[in-house]
Amino acid sequence: GELKDGVVVFDDDHRHGEIKDGKMHVAAKQANASGILEKVTRKSPTLREKAPAGATVLFAGTSAENFLDGKIQDGLLQAGCTSRQKFGSHQLHIEFRLPYQPQDRGQQRGNSGIYLQGRYECQMLDSVGLEGKENECGGLYSVKAPDVNMCFSTLTWQTYDVDYTAGKYDDD
Repeated sequence: GELKDGVVVFDDDHRHGEIKDGKMHVAAKQANASGILEKVTRKSPTLREKAPAGATVLFAGTSAENFLDGKIQDGLLQAGCTSRQKFGSHQLHIEFRLPYQPQDRGQQRGNSGIYLQGRYECQMLDSVGLEGKENECGGLYSVKAPDVNMCFSTLTWQTYDVDYTAGKYDDD
């Protein structure tokens, strides 16, 4: 397509169309058919939600003091840190944004994750549009694939809301 006065116009032997104001108008020349596609912006329903009363807030955007090796850059907690506090059964809310790395493939595309009790990694990886395997976004790494691949596109804030039940033993 070609950008003209804020409108993208495209035209070839089979179709004609334009993109403006978040809508793509397309017309097939031979089939006498047309349609409109509207831009969809996906957003997590729990994004920026206030923590419930009594919650332990590990990071609120200003201090990494609750983490071993915690570093902040541009107001964001950087990867590679571990919470100082240990947790058994818990509920977890985390907000994350994956980088745009179009030249990379597989596990090189913004690969990160959050470990529950240092054992189970909830994978964070640019896997939008992929199958949704256990090593892709939302999977428990090497354990279980997500029920549905819900990965958003890169540079979009996403959330995980996890209910974790720690194992309990009757004896020693």
